[in-house]
Amino acid sequence: MTLGLWQVRWESGPEGPYRVGTADPAGERPARASSAADPVTVLVLPGRGDSLELRARVAKGLIRHGVQVVMVEHVGQGASPGLGVRPDAVHIDDFDTHAAAALAEADRLDGPVVLLAHSMGGLVAAHVMAARPDRFASAVITSPMWGFASVLPLPVTRLLADLAGRAGKAAELAAGERPFDVESCLRMRGAAGDQAPELREHARRHPDLVRGGSTWGWVRLLPRRCSSSVAFHWTGCGARSPW
Repeated sequence: MTLGLWQVRWESGPEGPYRVGTADPAGERPARASSAADPVTVLVLPGRGDSLELRARVAKGLIRHGVQVVMVEHVGQGASPGLGVRPDAVHIDDFDTHAAAALAEADRLDGPVVLLAHSMGGLVAAHVMAARPDRFASAVITSPMWGFASVLPLPVTRLLADLAGRAGKAAELAAGERPFDVESCLRMRGAAGDQAPELREHARRHPDLVRGGSTWGWVRLLPRRCSSSVAFHWTGCGARSPW
């Protein structure tokens, strides 16, 4: 299936289907020839709520430099069915699902793999590099979610999330989380320049692809995963989540 510059295929995971997009430099006029003996592939691990459509510009810029780009669209995001009670909620029952999908894709690739990860994708990247440090040549990680910002003290947030899970509400929006609103999203992202019109247009054209607030299940899992990723060897590199 072709989606703009992406060649898209569907993969199956334990929590549902997800998309993988490949953007190949064939047919593009490279801005700079690659000097690597083996072709380099950039494996993109996007942020919370991101879709293939939203990150097409990133891929377009990279393939002009002669590298293949592969993006794993996290299960429950983009075109894959939402896993929460609301279709636009960000929910996951097992965070290892994201890491397993990224590692499976890396194993399908030949030659050097460079990770390009953003926000929640940075947390996924920390886990996959901890599991398979020999598989990745390098990594570029922007605004990584290696810490968790909470309005309440974090132990209180964890307790509330645990109680919500025991009450059968793990897939419901957590307290203070809201349905998708493009202007709120822009404020959180600090979008500037031409990014704001691009995000507004994306939300207008693809209302079924956008994601809003996070569920109690997501809130329960992420602080623990942030702690374990930093404990591996990222000590001193923690960052507060923009979400």
